[in-house]
Amino acid sequence: MADNTNQHYVHKGYLRPFCTSEGENSIALFNVSRQMYIPTASLKGECSKRYFYGKDPWYEGHMQKIEGHYNEVIRKIKTVGYSLEESDRKFLLRFWLFQHSRTEARAKEAVEMGNIFADAIDLPPEENDFDQDNAIRAALENFLYYKDQLDDLKTRLIKNKTKHAFVTSDDPAVLCNRWYTTDSRPKKYNFGGGLGSSGTTLILPLTPDLLFIAFDGDVYNLTHKKNWASITSVQDVSAFNQQQHLNCINNIYCVDAFNGVIAESESKHTMSTRSSDKYAFEYMVEEEKSINGGRLMAILEDGTRLVDASEQEAREIGKAMVTHRRIFPIPLNWPSILKFRPKGSVYTNGTYGGFMRRFHTEKEMIDQPDLVFWREPSTKVKG
Repeated sequence: MADNTNQHYVHKGYLRPFCTSEGENSIALFNVSRQMYIPTASLKGECSKRYFYGKDPWYEGHMQKIEGHYNEVIRKIKTVGYSLEESDRKFLLRFWLFQHSRTEARAKEAVEMGNIFADAIDLPPEENDFDQDNAIRAALENFLYYKDQLDDLKTRLIKNKTKHAFVTSDDPAVLCNRWYTTDSRPKKYNFGGGLGSSGTTLILPLTPDLLFIAFDGDVYNLTHKKNWASITSVQDVSAFNQQQHLNCINNIYCVDAFNGVIAESESKHTMSTRSSDKYAFEYMVEEEKSINGGRLMAILEDGTRLVDASEQEAREIGKAMVTHRRIFPIPLNWPSILKFRPKGSVYTNGTYGGFMRRFHTEKEMIDQPDLVFWREPSTKVKG
């Protein structure tokens, strides 16, 4: 049996700096679905479920080790004169991935995708045993598999010098991609910009006045001094906070009543761009069997060429590859400190893989020597 039945999918120690005052066990929040400010919610009950990781103590024990190290790193970062160490940089990248992988939202999305895949292959419901427990375990296993896939990203710590706080949420580890949402080229591949794609940006607020950001250094630039940058514009704070509003499940954690009023205003402004669907599904069929002659999307290792198809066409053919792509909600504005690099680069091989970061293309070409990627300039929009 797990030692702790009330298991948090967002670390309680992570949320604590956003409490009404440091060390207290109540937290101010704005509930997006009800459009209601709650000044003193119990921290113990936030972002938690009974046996969220199941009853095997192994999972909860490993969660606690990671969370304990996170607390140590945050204490170091908050000391005067701290300079981001390489070990801490890599840990924050892994913590972002850890947090991104384990929320209730990811579990529900995984179950939903599993159901859609099962339906696509006409799997009887009684044979589909992929439930939330399995989804959570799979997510944690994926974390172990992908934990080194973000190390090529540039990282910065952002100091907020305004009176407006960085807020966080019940799904705080944000994956976004301004390059993907503003450049037309990725759309032709139907590729949604995953963790290995060109233009990837990761955001994680650490405290009301500190934020961690990681980004594709071939596409963006963020001026810094020893990996630190500062913002003095409330518009930039709002731009970062919008990402929490767009990504959250239900709750924004907003520190106090002053920031609660701001959170309510930002919630209303971003409501029109929030999407209930975070993924879309794509179908691919063998080119020689295609009925409508779709676009080339992928070439498999055995030389099979796959083209895009509608769900109906895929079902008529009876054999298809089903994939999913990320849907990025578009914020009202982006942080002005993260600029497009004037002579930036993206990489592609012209198939469904879309545009990948250089680090990942090099790995792909080692694994599959016949693959050829080429560079294209990233800048077709102004920063």
